[in-house]
Amino acid sequence: MLLTVPNYQVIWIARDGKEAVDRCAKDTPDLILMDLFMPIMDGVEATRQIMQQSPCTILIVTASVGNHAGKVFEAMGYGARDAVDTPILGTQGSSNSHQPLLAKIVTLSKLIGKSSNTSDGAIG
Repeated sequence: MLLTVPNYQVIWIARDGKEAVDRCAKDTPDLILMDLFMPIMDGVEATRQIMQQSPCTILIVTASVGNHAGKVFEAMGYGARDAVDTPILGTQGSSNSHQPLLAKIVTLSKLIGKSSNTSDGAIG
């Protein structure tokens, strides 16, 4: 989905929180889409470590922000900027289910000075 959005480029994908921390230290993106639940290191701890070692903007993306409010607020306490529900993919999902995520990406990009109209944004 993000690969088709003009002016945004996915620069890396991490399979777990530790890999996200390691990749961010080597190549810090403008924005990270962080899952809360990952193997080896969860999104809360990965957010904490990234914000200590190589700070950048982090958007929490989880199945249900409401159902995981405690973990969302914990991650935000470590520096995550916002949270959004994971878009529903496949035949059961609405074709517009990705709109809240894209809107948050655009808003956060503007806040960090990476307007989608003027420059490329790098997403990890």
